[in-house]
Amino acid sequence: MATLLKKLTVDNYRSIQKLELELGDRCVFFGPNGSGKSSLLDTLWFVRDCFIRGVDQASSRRGHGIGMRWDGADPDDQIRVGIETTHGDYGMSFGFAKGRIDAYVGEILHDSGKLILKRSIGSAKVSLTTQPGKFKSISLPEPEKPALTMARTSGVASSALAEVDNILRRISYYHARSMDLHALKWRGSESSPTTLLSDRCGNLWSVIRNLNDKRDLDHRYQQIVAFMKRAFPEFNGFFIEQTGPSSLYAYFQERHRSEPIMASGVSDGYLTMLILLTALFSMGTDVNELVIFDEPDISLHPHALSVFADAVKLATREWGKQVLIATHSPVLISQFQAADIYAMSLGGQGEALVTPLTQIDGIGDLLEDYSVGSLYMAEVIAPQSKDSEV
Repeated sequence: MATLLKKLTVDNYRSIQKLELELGDRCVFFGPNGSGKSSLLDTLWFVRDCFIRGVDQASSRRGHGIGMRWDGADPDDQIRVGIETTHGDYGMSFGFAKGRIDAYVGEILHDSGKLILKRSIGSAKVSLTTQPGKFKSISLPEPEKPALTMARTSGVASSALAEVDNILRRISYYHARSMDLHALKWRGSESSPTTLLSDRCGNLWSVIRNLNDKRDLDHRYQQIVAFMKRAFPEFNGFFIEQTGPSSLYAYFQERHRSEPIMASGVSDGYLTMLILLTALFSMGTDVNELVIFDEPDISLHPHALSVFADAVKLATREWGKQVLIATHSPVLISQFQAADIYAMSLGGQGEALVTPLTQIDGIGDLLEDYSVGSLYMAEVIAPQSKDSEV
C-alpha cells in the first residue's frame, strides 16, 4: 500500500472555494454533473503541469487562467494548493495580474515541521535553509517553474524535497473522453522506448509492445492480459505489428475466431479497458505513482467495471499506486468500501463540497441493506434533482 498524498487543500480553484481532504490509497468521487469532481482532479494535474511545462504553459492550456479562479473570489484572492506527504508539507500560491495567472508562483515547503523553502509570488528568487534559522537566496534559472526541482540540487538536506517533487512529477491523468481511440484504431501508435502511457493514450501500442518484450523480466504484461481475460471472456490475447519505420498497430485474438481482429474492428470497451489496465500496471511495482481516472466507466459493461475495480485494488495494495477516480457509475462505486468513497455536491454559493461517505448521517445503517450505487440512484446521497415549490 502506498498513500503518496496524505492530504490535499485547495482554495479558489475553479468550482472549489475551500477544500481540505484526507486522502487514502483509493479515493472514489461521485456526485451530480457540475459538482466539482473534475475540478478536484484537475487541481493535481495543473500542479503537475506547472512542474513539467511551467506555470505559464500550464495556465495557457486552461485559457490563460481565465475562469480558473473561483467565481466568488475577491479580486486580490489567490489560488492556493497544498499537499501533505509522509515528510513534506508543500504549498503553492498563484497570483493574478490583469486577469491572468502570474507565471512566478509562490511556494513554501516544510520538512517534518521545519521550514526548508519559501518563495513569494512574482519573485525570480527562492530562499532555502542552509542551517537552522539561516537562509540563502538563489536566483532561479527557470523562474516560470516551481523552485522545488532546482532546490533538490542545491545541497539542502531534506527528504521532503525529493519526496514531494517525485510525487508531483509522477502524476498521471486519464480522462476517458480524451482517450484518442480513433487514432489507435485507424492510425496506430508511434514507436518509442517508454512504458509510460501518455495522457491521451496515443502511444498505447508502443507501450504494450515494450511490455511484451520484457515479459520474461517482470509480470506487467501478464497482469494486463490476465485482467483483460477476466473482463472479456472471449479475449484471447493480441499482438503488435510494425507497420512502418516507426509506426505500430494492434490485432486482437478471440476465442472461437480463426482470424485476428484489427484494432479498428474491436469495441471501444476493449480499448478503454486495455488503456485503464495499462495505466495501472505499465510502470511496474518499482515506481510509486498517483494515477487519476476521470469517468473510466464510459464504454464499459458492469462486469468489466467490477474487474477494473479489482485491478485498482490490486494496484494500490501491491503495485505501489495511489488511485483517484471520478465517476457517475453506481456500479463502479458499489465495488469499493465506504471508506474509499466521497460524495460531491454544491453549496449555497455554487461551491464544490466533498463529504466522505462515512460521515453522512445514518449511512452506516443503510449500507447494511443497500449498495452505495443503489442509494445514489435513489438520490439518498449526492442527489442531482431538488424539489421546488410551485
